[in-house]
Amino acid sequence: MKKNYKIKLSALLLFILLSISLMCFANLEDLAVYNIAFISTGIGIATFSISFSFLQYQFSPYKALLQYVSNRHLIYCYAVVFIAIIPLINLIINKTYVPAAGIFCIPLLIYGAILLPIISIEECNPRLLMEKNLGMNNIFRYLNEFKFVDKAAKEKSEKLEFEWPNETPLHSVTSKYNTNVIANDPFALLCNVIELALKNGVKIT
Repeated sequence: MKKNYKIKLSALLLFILLSISLMCFANLEDLAVYNIAFISTGIGIATFSISFSFLQYQFSPYKALLQYVSNRHLIYCYAVVFIAIIPLINLIINKTYVPAAGIFCIPLLIYGAILLPIISIEECNPRLLMEKNLGMNNIFRYLNEFKFVDKAAKEKSEKLEFEWPNETPLHSVTSKYNTNVIANDPFALLCNVIELALKNGVKIT
C-alpha cells in the first residue's frame, strides 16, 4: 500500500506540472471562445470517471462483502466533482478566467479518471478488506462486544428456564441454541472471503 501511495503521489505531481506547463505556454486570450468547451469537457470527464469507478464494484467477485462505498472512494469522487466545476465557478466570477481554469483542471481530471477505478479496485481487494477488519483493535472490540451480547443472551435464557429439572419448555428451546450475531464480525468476514475466493478460483497468498 505504501508503494502504491508513492506512485499515486508521483503521478499527481506530474499531472500538476503538466497543468502548469500548459498554462504557461497557452495563449489564454485566444482560447476565450472555447469557454463552453472547457466547462463541458471537465464536467464530462468527471461524470464518466465517477460512473466507471462505481462500475468496478459490480464486476468484483467480492462485492457481496462491501456493506457500503468506502469513505476514501467518496472523498476522491467529491474532489473530482469540485475540480470539474472550477471552470464553471470562474464563468460566474469572470469569464476571462475560464480558459486558465480549464487548462489547469482538465489534466487533473484525467488523472482522477485514472485514479478512481484504481481506488475502487483496491477497495474490492480481499487482502485490503482483511487488513482493515482483522486488525487487533477490531478483534478485541469484537470479543468485548461478543462477551456483552453473550452475557445478555445467557441471562435471557436463564429467565426462561423451566421449574422442573431436565425439562425444557417449548418457548425456550431456541433460546438455548441462539447464535449471537454482531455487526462487522471480522471472523465472519474472513470466512466469507475464503468462501468467495474458493468459488472464484482466486488464490490469496
